Amino acid sequence: VSTASGGVALSSAAIGLGANGQPNQIFLNFTLGDPQQPWHVLVSSLPFKSGERPSAVWERWGFGQPGKGEIAWDGRYSPWILGGARVPNGLYYTRVEVGGGGGVKDDTIRLTVALPQFSGRAFDSGTTPNPPLSGVGLRVYGPAGYFTAATEADGSYVLPGLGAGNYRVNVSREDYVEGAIDMTLNASGAATSFIPRTTGLLVSSNAAGGL
Repeated sequence: VSTASGGVALSSAAIGLGANGQPNQIFLNFTLGDPQQPWHVLVSSLPFKSGERPSAVWERWGFGQPGKGEIAWDGRYSPWILGGARVPNGLYYTRVEVGGGGGVKDDTIRLTVALPQFSGRAFDSGTTPNPPLSGVGLRVYGPAGYFTAATEADGSYVLPGLGAGNYRVNVSREDYVEGAIDMTLNASGAATSFIPRTTGLLVSSNAAGGL
């Protein structure tokens, strides 16, 4: 495993911000003894246990010897899980299966996701004393791609891996008018500027640089 498609092989690697201020990728390379074999790569937030079905956040299947750079993970869920959103920061376990369910398994690779996390809280500014709003959907568009999140019961949300650049944030909740915010993030993932584009939408920054 390496952070470069043809890089030096390691047993662990990390997804962080690259020199361009955007999240890097992790490349998994292996050599098949028999090139006519199917393979399956899984990434999980939990250790793999014998006799238990793996719970993967990301998966990739193939047949035959994969080329260098063919298997790459950028720290997102599989597209059918949470729309392919970024996974939370932390340690992840990787399994490489060759030859089907009864074939060879290797669980030795460890991956770490360590990206700046943009976080904040949503409140109802039209009600005193401004109770937190749960279930607010956030859709973020920018140089690092498309991200989604929803606020928890206390109004909090976390958006990992945005990277530096300019973003448009759309917010929505049932029975509320949809809103939009333009913001700029620095390399640490903190907002250096933010402009609400919807009348009645109030925005302020917190100590961590979130909104």
